[in-house]
Amino acid sequence: MQYDVAVTRSLPSGTITGIKYDDTNANGMQDTGEPGISGVTMTIYNYALNTYQIAVTSSDGSFQFNDVAAGTFFLYETNIPTGYRV
Repeated sequence: MQYDVAVTRSLPSGTITGIKYDDTNANGMQDTGEPGISGVTMTIYNYALNTYQIAVTSSDGSFQFNDVAAGTFFLYETNIPTGYRV
C-alpha cells in the first residue's frame, strides 16, 4: 500500500499600518504640526504584482491592511491630492 500525505501549514497573518502625511520640513519623519493626508489610495501588491488589498487614508492620514499573509508585498500610492508628491 502507498499513502500520500498532504500537509498544509497556516502561517499567522498580520496587519500593516501607516500614516501618509505632509512632511513640511522634508526630514522623513512626522513631526508635531505635520498633518495627515486623507483620501490617498494605498494598494499592496503581492510578489506576482497582483492586487492584494486596497485601503484609503482617513482624515488623519492613517491606513491599515488586515489579515495580511506572510510574504513580500509592494506598496503603491494613488489619488494623491493636488499640491502633494510622493
